[in-house]
Amino acid sequence: METFSITHPGCKRKNNEDHFLIKEINDESCFLAVADGMGGQKCGELASRIAVDTLKNYHHDSENIESHLFDLILTCHSKISEIVENRSELRGMGTTLSMASIRQHDVYWAHVGDSRIYLFRDGELFRMTKDHTIPGILLQKNRLTEEEARKHPMKYMLLQCVGCKSCKPESGHFSVKPGDIVFLCSDGLHDEISSETMISILKMEKSWEQKFEKLLDSALEHGEIPPEAVISLLQAKQTLQQKFESLLEAAIEAGGSDNITIVGTEI
Repeated sequence: METFSITHPGCKRKNNEDHFLIKEINDESCFLAVADGMGGQKCGELASRIAVDTLKNYHHDSENIESHLFDLILTCHSKISEIVENRSELRGMGTTLSMASIRQHDVYWAHVGDSRIYLFRDGELFRMTKDHTIPGILLQKNRLTEEEARKHPMKYMLLQCVGCKSCKPESGHFSVKPGDIVFLCSDGLHDEISSETMISILKMEKSWEQKFEKLLDSALEHGEIPPEAVISLLQAKQTLQQKFESLLEAAIEAGGSDNITIVGTEI
């Protein structure tokens, strides 16, 4: 199991209000989370940090892991709500929160807001969560296309979040198999690039030019390359890090209007 995370403030914001967490349990298990803060620079950054800090109470050996994740979101909500109640200058502070517990071939998740959890399998991209926004609701009712929802003027208005008046987390479970990629991201990624663009990047493998350059570098360094090393180099695929870096670059090239965070694992 390979894990990787990457975050960037984007092109139009000075600070990054996203926070994330990767907790590797063992070779077949890990815990991932992304929180995208809202309510202004200081407020948003504080809210997402409180949420991620609270997730340090995550217990991988919990008997009902889905319920445990659900309760963690409610705990985050209570903490942020209490802080806002005692400090009026922080009114409006909140955060999205998406988390996934990967246990061998099972993924348990909980989510509120418009950060997302994706599954990439065999060249197809599956969105496992719903956006708690007006265009998100309209998309579920088939009144908007995905592209129309992505460009909707009200996409930034959250109907639910950790710290908002309404916080009703969703949770679920799905199975994974070797070769699958599970990743979480803030809206700075999926608002900038389409699902089709994500798929094309995640399907991308190393070009022959890159492979031949690597062969040449190895030959110059070692004098000769064993046949098995040649085969390995020619069969080399893009790493998870390279795929996520390419996703980030695409979002920045598309405008990078918000903070961008991607956290994930390849099974």
